[in-house]
Amino acid sequence: MKNKISSGFTFTNLLFGLAMGCLWGVMVADYCLKLANQFSWPLMLLVALAALLCLALAFVLQIVLHELGHLLFGLLSGYGFVSFRFGPRLLAQCGLLCRCVMCPPEPDEDGCFPLSLYSLGGICLNLLSGLLFLWVYFISGGMLVLTLFSLSAGILGLGLGLMFALPVKYSDGYNALWLNDDDAALHEHWLRLRELASQEEA
Repeated sequence: MKNKISSGFTFTNLLFGLAMGCLWGVMVADYCLKLANQFSWPLMLLVALAALLCLALAFVLQIVLHELGHLLFGLLSGYGFVSFRFGPRLLAQCGLLCRCVMCPPEPDEDGCFPLSLYSLGGICLNLLSGLLFLWVYFISGGMLVLTLFSLSAGILGLGLGLMFALPVKYSDGYNALWLNDDDAALHEHWLRLRELASQEEA
C-alpha cells in the first residue's frame, strides 16, 4: 500500500500547479469579461497585470502561512523554535522562499516523537486561510484589488493545502499519516530534523 502512494511528489506538484493555474485563469478571465463593459482595453490590460501581481503576492503569503503553521503546531507539540527565515537570501541559499526550522523533542522509549500535528500545521493554515479568502472574495462587492487578491489567495490556499496533504512520499500528509508506521524512517526523519536545527543554530 505504501509503495503505491509514495511516489511522484514532483509530478503531483506539477499536476496541482496546472490545476490551480487553470482554475485561477478561468475565474480571472470571467471576472475581467464582466469588467469589459466598464473599462477600456488599455485599462483591462492594467487589470490583467494587477491580477498577476495579486497572484504572486498571494503565493508568497500562502508559503509564509504554510511555514507559520509548522511553527504554531510545532510549538504545541513540544518542538523548540530555531529560526523563521524569509526572503531572497534564503532563496539563493537553499531554493526556498520561506523556511521554519524547529528542533523536535527527544523520542520516547518506543522511538516515537510528536510528528503528525507538526506535519499537518502547514496544511491546516493553507486550507483555513484558503476558505477565508474565498469567503472574502464572494463578499468583496466588486472591489477590484480585494477581489483579485482574495481570489488568488483562496485558490492557492486550498490548492497548496490539498497538494501537501496527499500521502505521497516526502509530503506533509505522508509524514503525518505513514511515517509513524516505519520505525527506521521515523528515526531517520528525527535525525534529519535535528541535523537541520543544528546547522541553523551554528
